[in-house]
Formats: sequence, C-alpha cells, structure tokens
Amino acid sequence: MPTIITQNTTWKKGEVINMTTDFQIASGATLTIEAGTTINGNGNSLTVFGSVNFQGNATSHITTNNLNFSLSSNSNQVGNIQLDYVDLNNGNFLAANGYGMYGKFDITNSNFVSVGGFYIWYPTSPSTFVGNTFYKSSGLSIGTSGTGTVLVKNNSFVEQTTSYAVESWANYNSGIQVVNNSFLTTNKVALALRDKYDSARLSATDNYFGTTDLSTINSMILDQTDSLTFASIISTSNTNKPSTSTPTFDSTPPTIAISSTKTSLAFAQTAIITFTLSEASTNFTESDVSVKGGKLSNFNGSGSLYTATFTPELGSSNNGVVSVASSVFSDASGNLNSDGSEINNTLNITKIITTTTEKQTLSVIVEKGVLGSSATLLKGLAEMITYTDGVTTKHTVEYSGLTFDYSAIDSLITTVTRGEEFTTEFRRELTDFAPTSINLSYKDAVLLIGLTNIDATLIAIAGADGNFIG
Repeated sequence: MPTIITQNTTWKKGEVINMTTDFQIASGATLTIEAGTTINGNGNSLTVFGSVNFQGNATSHITTNNLNFSLSSNSNQVGNIQLDYVDLNNGNFLAANGYGMYGKFDITNSNFVSVGGFYIWYPTSPSTFVGNTFYKSSGLSIGTSGTGTVLVKNNSFVEQTTSYAVESWANYNSGIQVVNNSFLTTNKVALALRDKYDSARLSATDNYFGTTDLSTINSMILDQTDSLTFASIISTSNTNKPSTSTPTFDSTPPTIAISSTKTSLAFAQTAIITFTLSEASTNFTESDVSVKGGKLSNFNGSGSLYTATFTPELGSSNNGVVSVASSVFSDASGNLNSDGSEINNTLNITKIITTTTEKQTLSVIVEKGVLGSSATLLKGLAEMITYTDGVTTKHTVEYSGLTFDYSAIDSLITTVTRGEEFTTEFRRELTDFAPTSINLSYKDAVLLIGLTNIDATLIAIAGADGNFIG
C-alpha cells in the first residue's frame, strides 16, 4: 500500500530520500522539497492529489532518480506539481494511465534525462514547461480543452526517444503554445500532429530547429503537408539561432588526461600525478582512479584540475599504473566521461629496483643447550643484510666459516651488539635489568664493568629473567 501524506510536510536540504513504496499527497496537503535534496524513487510513484513543490535553485538543484510523477485521477481532488531547478534521471513524468489527470503543473529550469511519459491529458488549469532541457527523453504529447492550456517555452529537446519532440492530439481551446524552443536533433520530428485525430492542431512561434536549412526544418514538421490523414497544417515560424532565454544543452562527454612529474621511480621516491578534466566536475573523486603497483595519497582539487601523490608499492617489482575508466564522473550537464580507452587516460610509471647491502659485525648470546650447557657469548660474527626497495630480502650471519640464515637461528640467539653498539633487542634486556641504564652505551658499559668481566655480565643481564633469548 502507498504511503499517504495528509499534512504539510517538508523534505529538508541535504536529505536523501530512499523510497520503498509509492507516495500519495492527499488533497489539502503540500509536500515541499528543499534545494539540495536527493530522492531515489527506485521505480516508485509520487501521485499528487494535493500539492508538491520542489524548490531547487540555480546553485543547488534537487535530484530525482527513477521516480514516477503522476497527477490525481479523481476529479474532486485536483493536484498541483511545481518543479524548479530539478534534475530528473530516469523514471516517468505524467505517463499515460488510462483515466486522465486532474490538476496542473509548472515545470521550470529543470533537466530531464532518460525520462518517459509526458502524456499531457487535459490539464484543468494553465500549465507550463519553461526553460527546461529534455535529453534522451520522451517528447511532449499534449491534449487541451476548457481552461487547461499548456505553454511550452524556451526548452531544449535533444535526442528524444519518441518520434516527435512536441505532439498535439487534441487542441480544442487553442491552448497549446510552443514558443522559442530549441529542437536540436535534426534527424527527428520536432513538431507533430497525431495522425487521424480530428482535433489535432498546433501553432508554434519563433522556434529554433538546430539548422537554417529550410528543407531540414520542413522534414522536422509532421502535418497535413505530409499526409491528408492529418487534421491540419502546423502554423510555425523559425529563428536562425536559439533564444537567449533557452538553456543551452551540453551533450559532449568530459574527457580526462593524466600526467606525472616523473615516469620512473626508485625506492622512497614519489611522483605528483595531475588529472586534467576537459570541463569542471563536482563528482570526480579518488575512488574513480584505478591504481596498480602503488597507492595514491593527498588527493585534492576541484573543478577541472586535481592532483595526488603516487608512492610505489614496497617490496614489489611491479610497475605503477594509474588510470581512469569511462563512466565514472560527469560534467555539470550530467554527461559521463567516455574516454577510458584513450592513451592519455592511462599513466605508466616504471619501477626502478634499488638493492643495497649492509655489513656489520655482531656479538650474540646463544641459548644454553645449543653450544653447551650454559649460554655462550659469540663475538665477531659477520652479518650481511640485503634490502630491495627498503625491504629485507636476505639476512645471513657467518660464524666459523659457516653461513646461517638469520631467520633460522633468530630463536636461538639474542643479538647483543651490532657494530660496537647495543642492539634494540639487548637494550630491552638491559632496561629490564637496570631501568636507569636505558641510555648506557656498550663503550660505557666496558668502562664501567671492565673488559675482563663484560662478557659474563652481558650473559647475566640477558638471563636475569630466566631466559637468555627474548
């Protein structure tokens, strides 16, 4: 069952409304939608027996996604739809319903993208479509009588999905006015009469047909000059350019180019990546960028220029790849980028492998039971550590002519000194044993204890907790 709104209600700026059922606005009630609201219709309907008022503005539109608009089907409950600065995506607007509609509408400064419907069935009061864009949407199919007129003025029609942009199937009161519109798809009919409908009439004034070629303009008008089965000839005049009050329509997808301050990177190096858009976008984000062989950070920017820092992946020989696929961001007109396959949409960064080797002399305590019944201090072990891009890839210790993998013997030893200085590992033992000696150096320890006793003392310190390792 639908959700019925029976009292004045406001959906606030910034709210996201996710409809899970149809909504009905009861007679006497008004639903007000503030600028900046998003309504996800999910295929559900908003049927107006009372009033609905979408109050967007030039800097903060209202967005609807897959929402169906309907007017009252009850002659005793006349509905009223007011839309200003609304971006309507998918869904239907006043689709044919088999029982007519009762009410009026005023639709201004709004954008229809892939919207169906527009079967205007005898509005009960003067209604308007003024200053809107219709892109890949159904054309307006209009019937008028009595006091219900329809003004179609200063709208842009592009790639309409019906065979016409504006059609008359009934015009009993001469109430259809088509003025100063731009019909920009020249291979489709702009103005049409419904075939074999005796009351289909239309008068259109000062419209722009996307061309000045008269033969093309004539082909965009469907009336009795094409077939005697049409009721009349459309009275029309055309202009050589769009009206300044008609919104321009941008159907060109934005593009993007990716560049970098460096095309090859060694360990610990970074590059600044620049994303240059052909026109401003408000929904280009870091999540739109695909990254391999590294990561992005410090992503920022606005409009048509964005930057980020690329850092290569540690411990990997993979080259970096930064790319942006098609259909991930749009321009102000809602056109999605479609240039994902172009060369300048993918940036390759060569990974320069850096390998370094560090050699040190170690002294270690070997756990009791390994070399004898007691723990043993060994000195003069040769340590070799190989780093590949900062990651240890080989670590060996040589003793008595034998080479050991450090990871294989780590559980058997405590490294005491490396290069004549206490290791972090042993300093923890020293701190547990004598907290005040946290900063004691190996050289100072020798001076304090004496060279003769230093080895035994270090073994004792390591084993003070009952365990010589760890």
